[in-house]
Formats: sequence, structure tokens, C-alpha cells
Amino acid sequence: MTTFTEEPKYPDNIEVTDGTEPVEIVNCFMSIFNSKSVVVQLNHKYQAKIIESPVILDDWKLTNESFDNILKDKMVAEEDKLLRLLNYNANRITGHFSQQTLTHMDAGRARIERIEREKSLPYVEVSIYQALKMHEGNIKVKGMISAGSDKLEKMITRVFFRCGECDTSNQLADYMKTRPRFVYEAPIPNLRDLKEKECVQGCKSFEHELCEEPINAYRIELQETETFNDLGRLPVILFEACINKVAIGEQVIVTGSIQKKRMNGSCLPMFSLD
Repeated sequence: MTTFTEEPKYPDNIEVTDGTEPVEIVNCFMSIFNSKSVVVQLNHKYQAKIIESPVILDDWKLTNESFDNILKDKMVAEEDKLLRLLNYNANRITGHFSQQTLTHMDAGRARIERIEREKSLPYVEVSIYQALKMHEGNIKVKGMISAGSDKLEKMITRVFFRCGECDTSNQLADYMKTRPRFVYEAPIPNLRDLKEKECVQGCKSFEHELCEEPINAYRIELQETETFNDLGRLPVILFEACINKVAIGEQVIVTGSIQKKRMNGSCLPMFSLD
């Protein structure tokens, strides 16, 4: 049997079967949680054609109608067999989606709780040399601004799309809960996937507008006042109002968090000036 799956973060897909009789024209029939759909791969009679149809959990009749219409559009002659297969697995599919929804919600809550715990940790005063050896944590560092970038950069705090029908903002990613992302770090949603996303208001439109919420960022380096070598230089990123306080050679105290971001072989801290 031929199988095909997405790359799930969780075990999102299940293969459904017919407990009454085999469906000869089907190679694989799966419910896929990520896209809230059922996907059928037909056999050689239909040139291994793939059919995807949405699952509407609160209206199984509409799920049936949508599936039937797609089969007719694809000119699948034995749609009655496939409809029986779909309905035979109705409880299994809806139960699968409900369970996966709970799994994702639990994982999301655990992640938020971990982030909140990390935010509440006290700031620990360390030297620049100690900070360079750390991978994460809230710290306070004293040093001299020894260098600054030659330009401002943009970092992304939020990615969302505006509905092409009602103009409602629909969030795709919120980076302020962890750290802002450089433009080249933030993944760009596939335009086809974006067009197929449903608005929180229930609108469906092929004119969604991808939007990003940027923040100004500026890179500096902090240096120990007693030593002057590259090993004692700590890369720092400043945000918004902190950028106005930069003066090369000034002694400063920096507070912020070190994140696990690697660039040019070094750990890149995310900081704001005190």
C-alpha cells in the first residue's frame, strides 16, 4: 500500500479503513489534522490521483456534500464507495481531530508556562566573560560600548494576515513571547497556504494580505574596561528607545536576556539598556 504524509509536529495523521469491504480503487485514505481534511490517493485506474476534501467537524452532512462534489468534479465514477468509506470512519476521524486539538492545546500551554517562568527569573549580575559562556538567562552586565553597527535593522515581533473580505487581523506568529526575529529568520508563509487560510470571522478569501509588525534594532558590542581583546567583546542587540542612548566609549550597565541564537559562531544576546 502506498502511503503519504505531511511532516507533523505531532502524530497528526491517521489512515482510515473500511471494515466492511475493500475499496479497490484506493491506495491510501487518510485524515490529516494540520489541514483539517481527508486525503485520498486513488490507484492506477485514476493515475494515482490525489483528492483532498475539508472536514467540517460540526456539520458532517456538509463534509459529505463537499467530498461528493469534489469526487464528481474529479470524475471519480465510484464516489458511492468512497462516501461509504468516509462515513464508516466518521467517528474515528472526528475523535482523532478532537484528540489532536487537545494535544496541541496542552503543548501550547506548557510552552507559555515555560516562557513565563523564564521571564520571572531574577537578573543575575555577571561579567562579560561569564556572559559569553552562557546560553540563556536574565543577566545584568557592566561594560564599555566599544563598537556599533553601521545601520539600523528591522526585527519582526508579529506575523499576521488581514482578511481580504473583512480586513480582520489574523495572527500567524507572535515572537514577543520569546524574542523578535530578524527578517531573514522569520519564515514566510507559502502564498497558496495563505490564500486557503480561513479568517477568524469565518471568511474565505483569496485576497488575504500578509503583514509583519517590525521593530527597530541596533547591534553594539560591549567590552570589559580592564581588557581590550576580541574574546572579551559581548554582542548586544538594542531595541527602539534604547538605540538613542548609544555612545561609543560610554560605560553602561545592560540588562536583558541571553537567548539561544547563534550567528557567526557566537551566542547572540538580546538586550535592552537600563
